[in-house]
Amino acid sequence: GEGAARALEIRTDAGAIADSPWNRREMFADARNEDTAAALQDKGDRLLEERQAEESFSFDVIQTAACIYGRDYFLGDLVTARYGDIETDKKIVGVGIVVQENRDTISVELADVP
Repeated sequence: GEGAARALEIRTDAGAIADSPWNRREMFADARNEDTAAALQDKGDRLLEERQAEESFSFDVIQTAACIYGRDYFLGDLVTARYGDIETDKKIVGVGIVVQENRDTISVELADVP
C-alpha cells in the first residue's frame, strides 16, 4: 500500500532501551515485497538484530616504574584490561619507540584476541 494504506509494524528491543536512554532509535525499512504482518515483523526483528549495540573498549598503555615495556611486557604478549565490570583481552601487535631529549615515548598497538 501507499500513504496511510501502507502496512506498518513496530518492533522494539526492550533490553537495549533499558540499558540506556540513548539506545532508543527509530528507523524505517523498505519492505514492499513482504505481504504479511509476520514477514514485516521478521524483517524488523532482523534489522534490530543487525544493529544491536556493540561494546568497545579502548585504552592507552601508560609506562610506569611498576610496568615497563621490555622488562614487564613484550611484543606478542596477551594483556587483560579491566574497567569496572568490563574486562577484555588484547594482544600486543605493535610497539613504537621514540627517543627525544633523553626521554622514551612508547606507544603500544593492541588487537582483539580471537
